[in-house]
Amino acid sequence: MKTAQSQVLKGHCLCGACKFELAGPHNWVGNCYCESCRRATASPMTTWIGNPNGNWRFWGIQPKTYRSSDHAERGFCPDCGSQLYYKSERYPNEVHFYAALLEDPAKISPSSEYHSEERINWPGIAVHES
Repeated sequence: MKTAQSQVLKGHCLCGACKFELAGPHNWVGNCYCESCRRATASPMTTWIGNPNGNWRFWGIQPKTYRSSDHAERGFCPDCGSQLYYKSERYPNEVHFYAALLEDPAKISPSSEYHSEERINWPGIAVHES
């Protein structure tokens, strides 16, 4: 039986035009709280999968890129605008993919946190039925 670290994970953007596949083992899975990630996703944090170069691929429409800093770029769907990945010169041997875009996000589990000093300290959030 394959573990969460060795299985092939598939994901796609909101409209389904940009698709990706990640072959394991993955380098890491973790939550990031940095301001840059919060602004890119309009959320208080995001969960990443760090995948080694050569162990991922895109198909369908190719992502567009945005140079988000002097050392990094972010990829997104040119049709719906969904963020897809983060790539940095600081991590030349891997690309970071948004875990929430997986077809089955429950197949992975974050085991680390990054930039927790930038975490938004919001009080408990009430759950409302829709």
